Amino acid sequence: MASGDSDHRVRSWTKDGGETLVLPYIRRRFCFGVLWLFVTAIALLLIPLAAFAATYYVDYSSGVDTNTGTTKSTPWKHHPYMQTFTGTYTHAAGDIFIFKGGVTWQWTTGDRMFPLYVKAGGASGNSDQYTVDTTWYNGSSWSLPIFDGGQQCGGSTTTLGANGALIQDYFWTPSNVLINSLQLQNIGNPSDCSGTAVMFQGGGSSIEIKNCVLNPNGLQAFGYDQPTSGGVSSAHVYIHNNQITNAGRGVIYGRLGSVLNDVEVYGNKWQGAGANSAFGGFHLDGLMIGCPVSCVSGGPATVTNIKFYDNYFYGLWPLSTAQYFTSGWTQNTTIYNNVFAIENTSCPSGACLSPGFISTYGYDSNFAIYNNTFSSDSVPGTGAGTGAIAFNNTSGTLIVEGNIFSGTAVDIASINPSSYFSSIAIDYNLHNPSQTGLPGYPAGYWAVFGWSGIGNFACTSQSTCASHGVESHGVGSSTYSSSYPGFVAIPNGTTGSGNFRLQAGSPAINAFPTAAAPTSIFNTDILGVSRPQGSAWNMGAYERTNIAPPGNLQVIP
Repeated sequence: MASGDSDHRVRSWTKDGGETLVLPYIRRRFCFGVLWLFVTAIALLLIPLAAFAATYYVDYSSGVDTNTGTTKSTPWKHHPYMQTFTGTYTHAAGDIFIFKGGVTWQWTTGDRMFPLYVKAGGASGNSDQYTVDTTWYNGSSWSLPIFDGGQQCGGSTTTLGANGALIQDYFWTPSNVLINSLQLQNIGNPSDCSGTAVMFQGGGSSIEIKNCVLNPNGLQAFGYDQPTSGGVSSAHVYIHNNQITNAGRGVIYGRLGSVLNDVEVYGNKWQGAGANSAFGGFHLDGLMIGCPVSCVSGGPATVTNIKFYDNYFYGLWPLSTAQYFTSGWTQNTTIYNNVFAIENTSCPSGACLSPGFISTYGYDSNFAIYNNTFSSDSVPGTGAGTGAIAFNNTSGTLIVEGNIFSGTAVDIASINPSSYFSSIAIDYNLHNPSQTGLPGYPAGYWAVFGWSGIGNFACTSQSTCASHGVESHGVGSSTYSSSYPGFVAIPNGTTGSGNFRLQAGSPAINAFPTAAAPTSIFNTDILGVSRPQGSAWNMGAYERTNIAPPGNLQVIP
């Protein structure tokens, strides 16, 4: 290299005098390295740090919104998504919100806090939770926190008005949300009774509502819906272990062009709405599920893979449609271990439930109905107008096994002939139909398929049913008797007066062979008692006789 070169290099010499470069550009490289580290550090500082989920505490009685909310001693007064929250909050997936027990959040003109808009959700396996800590409460003992909207169907005070809600997602579409152990009440609009205690209408997935008291004094205890624009695929909606009262219905809707898959509704106690069941002329049910409007005749299912089990219906049910009603376009439904019952002693409009306890609107397919107890014994014949189970334009497979039917005029009814179904399996049921029913309607039937002219087959006994290939092992009484199934207590018109456990000697005990039972689907009764307790399964929802009815059965005026 020429001596005039300005390139500063460290040289070494070989034995033969050759030149070898050992450390090129030490100072320059050092400077570049320092600069690179500096730029990288600045870049990392500019990247927003991922928020970590936290637990927050909310206490209307002593909280302050400017608190941190992160301890029981520094709670917020309102939830950040309530309308009158004045603090600061940054959401992180998996946030947990603890509402203090024994405290009421009351909508007033001075604090218009509702609705609580669920603006964000959690992540898969890490739901946002709206919940409680049973060690944190006001008063001498634990009670649920209460959200009170301050208006009731038929009342004189209007707060949120028509179609209000205490909790809802509005136009946000959160997924992975849990609502647990809240008492939600008084949201019914006085003039038309509309209103919903908790409503998700954005089509989110993994929505769970459990252990709540849903007492809306209005149309809907809960609601789930998808956008009417369609094109949404949702999954995993679970409604369970709630006390539901003073409500016209709960709804789960799928929409044209969308699919909601995997719905489970279980362990709920549904008290009839009694005198409030007019509810402004709305369609009244226990659960209403399916496509409510604008679906295409014969079109694809909108709600699929439904399980409805361990639910207990009681109380007064005048002027209602059904306790389980499909608004059509459902597919693959399994219904088991439920008590479908009314406790009325009269029905003001002919039938208390019309068409029946279970009713399908149309274009539903594939039903399996096991080990339910149906009782219209307090109003024989007219309690469920058309039948205990009433199918309309229903197709696919039909299984009805292990059930108790008592006091209904027709136990299993289909407006269409049996050929609508690809297969029918009806067996091991107990039938005790009333020989009187609504004027102009059939009575005393175990099953009728093809309603007009009493169908392509109808049967009133085990022998006539067996001749049509059903009820080869069914049992029944030749004439109606409220004592025949052996229930512990027939309702007397008072809410909570019925007891549908089986007395010793009931023909339903050990009458469903375990080999024929649906052991791959469930193996307990409505109370979680293992099946069988004897030589075979019992028919109906209860497996044994020496245990109380479902716990925490409330009678709410």
